[in-house]
Amino acid sequence: MRLRGVLLTTIAMVAAAGGPWQPAEAETAHVDPPPLFRTFGRAQGLPSNEVNDIGEDAAGDLWIATGAGLARYDGQQIREWLLPGLPGQSIDALLVDRQDRIWLGLTDAGLALLDSNRRLLRRWHRGNTPGWPSDQNWTLLQDQRGHLLIGTFAKGLIDLDPDSGEFTLETLDEGVTVITLLEDPNGSVWINTHNHGLFRRDPGLQIHALATPQIGQQISALAWFSGQLWLAPRAGGICRLADPASTPLCEGPEPSVTGPIRALAVSQRSSELWAGRRGGGLSRQRDGSVWVHHAPEAGAMGALPASNSNVVRVDSHGGIWIGSQGNGLVLLSPMARNSQAWMGGSEARTGQVPTQVMSLSVTDSRIHIAAQSNGAASLNRRSGQLSAMLDDKPNTDVFAVRATTLGVWIGHAKGVSLVSETSLDWTLSAFGAEIGGIPDLLLEVDTLGMLIGIQGHGLFRLANAQAKPQKLLADQHAPIAVEHLLLVDDQVWLASEQGLHRYDPECDCLHWWQGSRERVHSLARAPDGHWWLALAGRLHVHAPGEEPGPLLREIDWPHAAPGGIAMDDHGRLWAAGQAGLAVLEPDAERPRWLAESLGPIAFELSDRPFEITADGYWFGSKLGILHIDPTQLPPAPLPRRLLVDDISVRRSGKTLTLDASMPATLKATDSDLRIQVRAPLPLDASALHLRSRIEGWDDDWRDLS
Repeated sequence: MRLRGVLLTTIAMVAAAGGPWQPAEAETAHVDPPPLFRTFGRAQGLPSNEVNDIGEDAAGDLWIATGAGLARYDGQQIREWLLPGLPGQSIDALLVDRQDRIWLGLTDAGLALLDSNRRLLRRWHRGNTPGWPSDQNWTLLQDQRGHLLIGTFAKGLIDLDPDSGEFTLETLDEGVTVITLLEDPNGSVWINTHNHGLFRRDPGLQIHALATPQIGQQISALAWFSGQLWLAPRAGGICRLADPASTPLCEGPEPSVTGPIRALAVSQRSSELWAGRRGGGLSRQRDGSVWVHHAPEAGAMGALPASNSNVVRVDSHGGIWIGSQGNGLVLLSPMARNSQAWMGGSEARTGQVPTQVMSLSVTDSRIHIAAQSNGAASLNRRSGQLSAMLDDKPNTDVFAVRATTLGVWIGHAKGVSLVSETSLDWTLSAFGAEIGGIPDLLLEVDTLGMLIGIQGHGLFRLANAQAKPQKLLADQHAPIAVEHLLLVDDQVWLASEQGLHRYDPECDCLHWWQGSRERVHSLARAPDGHWWLALAGRLHVHAPGEEPGPLLREIDWPHAAPGGIAMDDHGRLWAAGQAGLAVLEPDAERPRWLAESLGPIAFELSDRPFEITADGYWFGSKLGILHIDPTQLPPAPLPRRLLVDDISVRRSGKTLTLDASMPATLKATDSDLRIQVRAPLPLDASALHLRSRIEGWDDDWRDLS
């Protein structure tokens, strides 16, 4: 007897003619929500919400210049970076040069250089450097010679040789302020000034003023993209200059786009030009394509904030960073670019998807939503229109929803409803005497009807739309709290407080799996046949087979047990629940948490199994709905490396120093192994948690002091 899989962890196979019931709809493209932006402000560790410049060092750390000091983002958290010895902490410009040194243009305090430990090494200012032209250094560039070019307020351009400390001044014109510097691949340096137009320093170091009447004397930003110089006039629009002798080609500002461009950045990885705008908008253009615009939404969670863009940078992973004038630092991560989120309102009738989403059932054209306290709703993926379901039960606790050939099944606080051309309702009294739980798991079974998990009362089967629900009995250890139903090779597996049971349609009963009686919160089977079980505090990996085989691996999981897990085609485990969304890479010891990239919507997800379709994973969240294409997950960041200074061991009564640059072989009689390591940045050492494992010596990882 074949079973047709349509559970939350089974790909929905929906035929055009025989698919789930739904209203007739026109065939149009899906209307996707805007991408997810994550905002970092003072509450996340920034010294100030005014971000003036951003740079990335060789280790992948992001360095952030703000109106109240320097900060570092290491991929997990932002930390203020104190620099004793500086008068004030306001920073206008920041540059990480090709030698991985950090240069800072300080507000009214000259220029500063940090050493490899990111401590203050040297300063140039009018008080300690004779002839230093200006202490207001607004923009920094390292040219092809390795010299540092410094754009100043009202004093022109400083050319500094970092090795000798010698510098020259290019005044350009009287009282010229340099606001942007750019070097093109040909070695020409483009110098953008305030109210004095554009200059070019050629490879022979000769400076030329460019007449650009089409653009005017006020330019906000420069970028080299697709073999041309792109310029953003302060009045709006954008222009392209193929060569110094050509006439700029300009596009006027679009009426529907917020504010003129204030900052430009190029993504070499994806061949895209990004533009940050006044008022907070963000625009993108691929080579030869039309512009795509993202409008700000003041106060909306996960949206682009409405604040002027001071700087836009693209990091080495393809993340887009925006430094704003008053709303901190904004990230559009590579993960977020390939995800969609529908942020929720208080109830379906507000026009937003509901909050407290417990489960989803997704077809090609609709997203059916079950929301605790907020009822059931259906979102048209093509028009974006949201409609409430169960109009006679508004704001009812709804825990399960499933689209089938008969219609949409909904498990709610009063029973089960079938929403179709002929709607039906089964009250909880139909399931037997004194049933007080909520139907929260639904699975359609071919020819046998619907399997229904009811909180605190086990598993029931509804044979057809006219039948009375029947409770399924177990041969041993009858399950009460059904946690998960999974369809594997035409067999249904049930996870509960009693472990695992397998549904047998021949006897219409449940067979207990004798591996364990410990509560299983969720389960999955990998493409290679291995079974994964989520237990309290750990994950178990079992050998392949028709049922879980011997235990092969145990992984610590010091978080709330995930309510849903799944294995993708790359051998990665996806886990979702109240602790958030995590991915465990093959052979990894710890998961990585995607809320760092996706923001609050990925922090607290439903503890029910998530939906899997042909186009990705669908998660119910406390804040709405999250959709992710697992094939677009960026590579895991490389672990930070420690520097090994010394290795010694006690051997034959003497201390023996081992070569730290080579693999070390230990003897059974060795003792007192000492490994002296240090973090690349000394200030990080206090935050390190160290674990070790010696191959052939230790059975598992050990914590180190």
